[in-house]
Amino acid sequence: MVRKLLREKKLLKQQMEQYEQIPDKMEMTVSQAAHNCDAKSVTRCRYSDEWIVDSLLIRCQQTSTYRLLSDGGFLPLPSLSTLNQIVRSLKPEFGFDSTLFNSLGSPKLSTVDDRERRGIRLFDEVQLITNIEFHIDTCKLVGMVDLAEFITDEQHRTESDHALVFLLQPNLSSWSQTVGCFCSSGTTPAIVLSHLLLKCIILLENTVVHCAC
Repeated sequence: MVRKLLREKKLLKQQMEQYEQIPDKMEMTVSQAAHNCDAKSVTRCRYSDEWIVDSLLIRCQQTSTYRLLSDGGFLPLPSLSTLNQIVRSLKPEFGFDSTLFNSLGSPKLSTVDDRERRGIRLFDEVQLITNIEFHIDTCKLVGMVDLAEFITDEQHRTESDHALVFLLQPNLSSWSQTVGCFCSSGTTPAIVLSHLLLKCIILLENTVVHCAC
């Protein structure tokens, strides 16, 4: 039985090599499906980070569609409980994302043409519904005003109802990336906004991403 599976897998690989123009996403789907076949059980399936992200995007569209694709065997998707565990394990924080800026400054990005690293720094502010949550694992309240080092002592005890988001959009590339998010009560004060804008530009410049205002 094992030999038969190995022969079939080898044959499938040979067939796939004949299609050099196969889309990347389709190739990733077939690769993930083959990887799942090697798992000893359903609970031992392992998924790549990119596949997890794509699965979450499908899940965000509609739960019923996700169940159809997963339970029907159309796509080798992780279970909904697995996705929920991954989401709960995430620890998002407000402020500028230091991990992201480290990635933008990686040697891999430095090989990209200078013209493709030039972009526009965008920002927008949206109104939110006030909602305070207490995270047991971190013993922190989430939903209060958070303006990094520019927050006052009084604001620390105020519920937030606005979110300020900073976005990087390269001029000659199709991708865009959120680089920071802050919470405020009402619109962000002009003096605080100016400080955050300046800090955002400095962080982007320091990671060799040329940013245009």
